Amino acid sequence: MILELISAGILVGDFIYHRYIEDHSAPRSVAQTFKVPASKQGAAIPLLYGKTRARSPILSWAGQATATTALDSGTGTGSPWLYGLDMLLKLGVPFQDGIARITGMWSGERKLGVGAPGFGAGDGGFEVPAPVNSSALPGDAGFEGGFVEVLNGSESMNMVSGSPVAANTYAADHMVRNGTAASAIPGYRGFLCAFLFGQTGGDAIKWYVGAQPQPNAYSFEVTAYPTDTGASSLIGDDVNPATVLFDLLTGNVGKLGLPTSALDLASFSAAFATLNTEGHGMSRCWDGQETAQELIEEILRQVDGVLYEDPTTGLIVLKLIRADYDPNALLVINPSNCKELQNFAASGWTDIPNKVIVKFTDRANNYREGIAIAQSDANAVGQDGEIHEVTLDMPGICTQELADQIASRELQARSRPLMKLRAIVNRSFLRVNPGDVVTLTWPEANISRIVFRVAAVGRGTLESNLIALDLIQDYFYQWRRLHPTPPSHIGLGSVIAFGG
Repeated sequence: MILELISAGILVGDFIYHRYIEDHSAPRSVAQTFKVPASKQGAAIPLLYGKTRARSPILSWAGQATATTALDSGTGTGSPWLYGLDMLLKLGVPFQDGIARITGMWSGERKLGVGAPGFGAGDGGFEVPAPVNSSALPGDAGFEGGFVEVLNGSESMNMVSGSPVAANTYAADHMVRNGTAASAIPGYRGFLCAFLFGQTGGDAIKWYVGAQPQPNAYSFEVTAYPTDTGASSLIGDDVNPATVLFDLLTGNVGKLGLPTSALDLASFSAAFATLNTEGHGMSRCWDGQETAQELIEEILRQVDGVLYEDPTTGLIVLKLIRADYDPNALLVINPSNCKELQNFAASGWTDIPNKVIVKFTDRANNYREGIAIAQSDANAVGQDGEIHEVTLDMPGICTQELADQIASRELQARSRPLMKLRAIVNRSFLRVNPGDVVTLTWPEANISRIVFRVAAVGRGTLESNLIALDLIQDYFYQWRRLHPTPPSHIGLGSVIAFGG
């Protein structure tokens, strides 16, 4: 089954070429050991979407280290030695055949300037190559900077070219200067890379890492967008989550590589349009060991949606949970088509959350963690003033405005008592799928025409023609006045919820 492939999918691991550079005596008898952090075998290559910060670049190549005096380097910082090293850093995998760029760089938590001096003109992005520097570091940290060549990983990118092959980029040129045959240089297509170096000619000047013989932790602000930006895939600096999900499913490098024919494209287009209308975007750098299923579930949590395989067409369907239905036109579960109700539970007011905290990635604060809070004061008063809070991680959110909206949405969904149950129904519900809504009428339990959302579907076995529907009361119906037309007479003891 296709969804089984998704659940088993794991982000690609990459055997990274690396070397330790040790015991190189610095010029003028300054003996130091230059240490370069190496990547572990099988390290996950980050996936990049939207405008985000890549904090875990992978060292793919490093040249020979050098050390020079501050006077020789012309920086005049007063540091007795400056250490240099050319490095190729693999930042991650952007959109399949998309547009990837580097727009900022940090050394630790210190933002490095672009241009010489300060920030360059133009569109604010790095040129190829672009001078990057931090000329006013505290104490004796020394000058740090050089040039950055952006290797966008496109299909047309050629590290080497010609016959016989020769270097076609600054990165390849420096690799050749360090003894690597041009024909042995990888193409790096499909990966956004940054090459840090000192100058275009010669080997004396490297990328300066400062007064200590060890590079700082570098991170980069990147943009990774699809090529169809004219079709409203961009929402501000972010990307439509439906586009991200589509790329995760169909991309080839580090992704699931499913054919587009396996997807219900109409459902993806509908979700795309809804999210675009809502202004709901996301940006994300996945740099851990998450499975594909975990990545997909994170997106679905943020957009409040479900992904399932349609049993009729066999296609993967994306459905958003929205108030997009007519309660009077829904299928009705009742004793005539339902064998029994199981695991019935109705929550009370005692322990339901009255405060929701959403943790997000705050782009306005250098991509540090931010929080958005939504709280129901009325619920807290009804619970003797006690705060019952739930904390949700939404790292794909990068703006305070969207984080506030999601916090409010989650509070509405979680701060009201709802009913849950399992209904064992007949084959008339064969076409019901996760995310659909149905109406339940069950006189024995005093339930009349209450709308439930389908959480899961069990389609039975060869020995049984019954279907199991896991249901949860739909909060759009219960609390937002989306309810069916009431009957002309309500019998004593019957229960109909119309919202308050």
